[in-house]
Parts: sequence; structure tokens; C-alpha cells
Amino acid sequence: MSTLDAQIKPALDSRRDRGILRRLPSSSALRDAITRADFSSNDYLSLATSPSLKARFIEKIGSFPRILGSGGSRLLDGGTLEHAELEERLAAFFKSPAALLYTSGYDANVGFFGSVPAEGDLVIYDELIHASVHDGMRTSRAARIPGALQPFKHNDVDALRSVIEGAIRTQPSFEEGTGSVFVAIESLYSMDGDIAPINAICDVVDKLLPAGNGHIIVDEAHATGIYGPQGRGIVAYLGLESRITARLHTFGKALASSGAVFLTSATVREYLINYSRPQVFTTAMSFSTVANIHAVFDMLEYGEYLPYSERLQGLARYFVEQFLAHHRRYASSRQEKAPVEVDVRNQTTQTSVTKPKANTNLRKAASASLSIREKQTPTRGAIRPVVTLSTAERYLLSPLLSVLKSSNATMFAEALWLPVVRVQAASKAQDGDQRDAEHEPGEAFLFENGCAVFWGIEEDDARRFLDNLVRKNGVEIGRYAEEEIEEVEFVADASEKTRLQGDLIILGESLPLSNPEELLPSSLPTPSLPETTLPARYAYSEALARSTALSAIETGVEEFLSGASRLPESLSATGKPGLGRTEIIKRMGLLLKFRQRIFLNPQNFTDMPEVYWSEAVLEKHFNQMSEALEIKSRTQLVNAKITYAVELQSVMRELLTEASGHRMELIIIALIAVEVTLAFIREIPELWKQFRGQEHSIERGRH
Repeated sequence: MSTLDAQIKPALDSRRDRGILRRLPSSSALRDAITRADFSSNDYLSLATSPSLKARFIEKIGSFPRILGSGGSRLLDGGTLEHAELEERLAAFFKSPAALLYTSGYDANVGFFGSVPAEGDLVIYDELIHASVHDGMRTSRAARIPGALQPFKHNDVDALRSVIEGAIRTQPSFEEGTGSVFVAIESLYSMDGDIAPINAICDVVDKLLPAGNGHIIVDEAHATGIYGPQGRGIVAYLGLESRITARLHTFGKALASSGAVFLTSATVREYLINYSRPQVFTTAMSFSTVANIHAVFDMLEYGEYLPYSERLQGLARYFVEQFLAHHRRYASSRQEKAPVEVDVRNQTTQTSVTKPKANTNLRKAASASLSIREKQTPTRGAIRPVVTLSTAERYLLSPLLSVLKSSNATMFAEALWLPVVRVQAASKAQDGDQRDAEHEPGEAFLFENGCAVFWGIEEDDARRFLDNLVRKNGVEIGRYAEEEIEEVEFVADASEKTRLQGDLIILGESLPLSNPEELLPSSLPTPSLPETTLPARYAYSEALARSTALSAIETGVEEFLSGASRLPESLSATGKPGLGRTEIIKRMGLLLKFRQRIFLNPQNFTDMPEVYWSEAVLEKHFNQMSEALEIKSRTQLVNAKITYAVELQSVMRELLTEASGHRMELIIIALIAVEVTLAFIREIPELWKQFRGQEHSIERGRH
């Protein structure tokens, strides 16, 4: 044993004795592991084994002039066109001023925290932050001053506030803008599986550091590809890109590649290029890796990742449900109360096929609202429902407005607004009698696209109210056999900012409108909910209505594809469609009706409504809900399914044409046969005469 081996062996023995010795598996162990279930992989979406990603990668790498290596570090021969184009694409995709590639997320964190925080700056970090952040901070110039690196209790906003306030007391210049304060957090913490209260953290930093020297750095390694519109992460889901100084997204987890991108300002990017040692002295990522990243971001942009994401969410729900079921049975057998409680709100597993909107980011990030739900304050009201129902292809609002004039109903932008909706609920008294009890009033917005959004009204009450309203007055066009529904909740709290947090709408402080006279009715009825947040409620309602109307169309597409699903298999197996002529015609009619609903829908599903063009605040509310419901990516997916449906329609049309051609041939043959028969019948007397005449001639010849 060498002197070096002898020197380090005691440390290894100590780890072995404590059961914490790290090992790499042997090749034989890895061969055996191929057939085992994997519960610890970073390949969250299973894209590493995706045939679609593999095909995209092969196509992409085939278009690259170079495949192997990269040529050196980015500052030498590694600064290629391929790397620059990828950075430009990522900056646009993540809506960031600039982007900088790193060969790993570890290098990116070490590079930023090791170079940017200067002497006299303060770095505050969540106690469960990634190890790479710790390694970077320790090598920074800020670490030269004792106390410059301060942890705060995990996901505890009050603890963060205390650390910042303590730093300001020690160094008042922070409040004046001298020196930077960096706050390092992760959006999703992998070990605990919880989500950071990023909205609240932004509010605390902005309030305590009004000079703008508070900088929030968010590590999105575990959220990339899983949460947010197109998998852009939780910051994008919350619409906070402009309030975050820098974001880190890695490609080695859900995206089945390697490397990372640091999203920040152009100035910070330039600084990192000059001072981040991992950036300066590391060989750039290979061309094959660049091609792989392009391929996977194609899947994100085109919505092809959604089935993988939905499967992951389904597995998570199933695990939680089974875990709780087994835990409850175990606790019951022990006759003791369960020691833990797990919030599984909106995480129930359904036996039926889930609606396309059931796995949107609104549902995935529901836990972000827990900090509001679990903490009651004197200014916070009760949590109440927001129910959106889509019952028909269209509502005729003008005749309905005439009917409802006496109830203070009025047009608000593009919706019919009912400022006060009162419902009666049957409640059972202790003596068993039924008596009417009036719920707290709410309000409703009815949109021309066949959707109604109820605020403060329970689902069953909303259904009854809407049935009586639209059916009784005959204002529905194309009623659905089964209505679509979307449910969220809201709470009023004047001390908070109006926003969407998780699946909870918070109605609080509202900024003034730019042109209130153009949006608000000239005579505003007294609403049942705060008048100050009325425009925000409308913006959220319009996004909810758009999503629910889209869900109805998604259901229509699925019905068509399900009905025509036997066609490809039957054609490949038998050469016959497997559908009768009548059924084929019905399927074609269903597609035509569906496409009519797409193109004649009163609301476009991707364009920004005109009402928000001059109202940036309302546009933000509308966009936040639209992105949470993934309206854009769902619309792209529907369009892709429509394209496939059109192909099926073309096949059906050709089959009908071919079948019609065969029938026409048979008809022509039959007509010829009939004509010949008729001609034969007409000529029988003459033929008989000729035949008899020939017979007499023959007899005379014999004589």
C-alpha cells in the first residue's frame, strides 16, 4: 500500500463503518439492473427511451456539418455557430434577455456564485439549496467577509425577511442600494418535493430592498420540462420572468440530455464569459449534445412532450393514492391516528379517461397555493369556488340581455355580466324537514363561446342556475351532450397583490386601468364582489372560458379519432375499411361539424383579445391564467390531431369514391343486361317469324 493509500484509507473505512460509503456499480450489477424498475433516475419523462426523440435527434445530427467534439472552450474554437444559435433559441424560448450554455448545472452554479457576488455583497440561500451553490459561494469574493453567506429556513418567507432585515440593521447601505443582496432558491426541491413560494419571496425582496439591489437566482433543474407552459419551469408558470435576475435550467434530468443554460441579462452574461472559471476553462459541449438539445426542445415547443408529462403526473397521483390507502389501512389496524397528513387536493386518480386540461400546469403547481390556504390573516376572506361551465357551441347574448335587464345584467367587454347571482340551496334541518337556505351571493360572466364563469357559486348551484337561465330562454346553439367544466378557487385579501398562485386566484390590491371609460360600463351596477377587482375577475374569466371551450373541442376531436380508430388497423389487416358506408358518412359529418366549430367559434384560441391591448395589467392576468391552463400548447396539439383527422377523412372519401365506382359499374352492367333483355323481348315476334320461315323452307327443300 502506498503512503497515499494509507493516508486516505481511514476516511473510507470510517464511511464504510457508518454505512455511507459511496460506490459505483460494477458492469455485472448494471447488466442485472436492466430488468429492474427504476425509482431514482433523473429521466423523469422517460424521454431517454423515446423513439420520437431518437428520430428527431438522428435527423438533427444529420443536418450538422460536424458531429464529434466541439473544438475547445467557448472562447477558443468551441465558440461555434451551432452553440450561438442554440443560445439564441433558448433565450427566446424562456423569454430571457440572454442565455449562456454550460456543460452542466453544477458548473453553471459554481460559475455564477463563484464570480458574481463581490466583496461587500450578501448571499442569502435556502438551507436545502443545491450543493453546487454552496461550492460556488465558498469560492466567491463575498465569502472573504464573515457573515456574508446567510442561510434561511427552508421555504420560510418570514425567516428570509428576518435575515434581510438583520443584514440591513448591520449594514444600512443595503437598503440604500449600495452592495448587492443575492437570494438563492430552487423552484422545486427534489428531495422534499415541495415548491418555493417564489411570488412571496419576490414581494419580500422588493419591499425590503426598494433600490433594486435584491437579486433572486432560481435553480429550475427539477422543474424544467415538467412544469410551466411548454415545460418552461415554475417561474414561467407564475409569470415572474421579469422579477428574477437569473434562472438555471438543466438538460440532464427530464430532457434526456446533458448541460445547462443560465438565463440572465446581456451584461451578466458578458461578465460570466469573462470571469466564470468553468465557462472560461471548460471545453464546450459537443455538437451531438447541441443537436440532442435542439431535438428535445422541438418536442417541448410542438407539444409532443405532453403525453410523457401526463403519464408522469398520472404515476405520481397513483403512487400518492396507493400510499395513502395502504397507510390508512395500516393506521386503522394499529388503531391509531395517522402520524402524517398529505395534501392530495386535485390529485385524485380517475378510472375514466382524463380530460386534456386535467394535467395542465394549473394542476401541477397546485401546491404553490398552500402557503395562502394554510395561513389565515385578519384581512383574508373565505376561500370560494370559481366554476366554469361550457354547455353549448354558442350563447345568444343579445336576447338574453333583454330578458335580464331588470336584474342589473350588463355587457362587460365581450361578456354578459351578472353582478349578483343568488341561489337557493336545500339544507336539512335537525328534524329532517327541508328548508331553503340562501348562499352568499356571487356573480357570473357569460361568453358568446358557450361558457359561463361563476364566482362564489358551487358547481351544482351553478349548473341549476345556468340550466334555468339559458334553457328557459332558448339562447343555446348546439348544446353539448355532456358539458365541460373547469374549477379553481379565489380568496379576497386587500393586503395582497392580485395574482394567480397555484390554483388559487388572490383578489387583492389592483392597479388602476389605463382607459377605464373604454372597459367599464357607463353605469356600473353594485356587484356582490369587490368592485376594485372586477376587471381582474373578467380577465381571469375570459381565460377560463377560452380554456373550457377548447376542452369541448378537444373532446370532439377525441370522439372522432376514437370512432375512426378501427380504420387503419382494418385496412392494414384486410384491405377493407371495417366500417359500413353509413358509418363512414357519419364520421365524415362529425369531422365537418367539428371543423365548423373550430373556425366559426366566436373566440380565437391564441390571439390576444383587443380589450387588453391598452391594459397591460389585465393582459398580465389573462396571460397568467392562459399559460397556467396551457391554452397555446393544447391548441397546437388539437391542430395536430385535426391534421391527422383530415387524413383519415381523405381516406374515407377515397373509399367512398372507390365503392361508388364499383357500384356504378354494377349498375351499368345491370342496365345493359336490362336493355338487352328488353330488346330481346321486343324482337321475339320477329325472330319467331324468321325462325318459322326458315323451318318451312327447309321442309320444302326436303320434299
